[in-house]
Amino acid sequence: MLELTPETDLRMLLRESIRGLKKAKPNLSSSALANTLSIANSTFGRIENGEVKRPDFLHTTSIVTAMHGEAIAQKVLAHFYPEVAKNFDRVYKGNKDVPFIAPDAEKYFCDPSTHELLVAATSNAGITREFVKVEYGKKGLAALEELLTNGVLEEVDSKVCLAGKINARQRTVHQLAQNLLAHNYGIDAFGQKRKLAISPI
Repeated sequence: MLELTPETDLRMLLRESIRGLKKAKPNLSSSALANTLSIANSTFGRIENGEVKRPDFLHTTSIVTAMHGEAIAQKVLAHFYPEVAKNFDRVYKGNKDVPFIAPDAEKYFCDPSTHELLVAATSNAGITREFVKVEYGKKGLAALEELLTNGVLEEVDSKVCLAGKINARQRTVHQLAQNLLAHNYGIDAFGQKRKLAISPI
């Protein structure tokens, strides 16, 4: 359990968190891990080396969430970025307790080959393993397993659906919107009530 005290150094906390992530994910290179966290590789290296005096709060949140979980990340945000935490509570009133997707799982919302799977899972009908196998093949099944493992999706009576409400970083929401517009929106259907129904995230 991460303990925060007045003496806690943010740069050291992030360095140790990155080292912990590398130990937990030995199959990922530094650049791959940085990409997973949506941090530029050069910036990621500087943070790991303790060279960034005041890390961007989004970078801090991504690293700490990936290593320690959402609850700890919120405490770190309140401890080191109180002004941001205050505004977050004000802007996202009523939504601040909704957990963020694990960085490992966000990539599936951004990936053009799997975003449909996630959108389908957010519907009231949910999806099934057989549906995923037929529509998305082995890659889809692998994505499904990781999302179930990360707790983003849950399986009840052979039905797979979203495990409650979720938040995602702006970059992920933006990329998902682009994917939907590029691959799932037909201008010829405009005004004809033919649309893809998705639940808000």
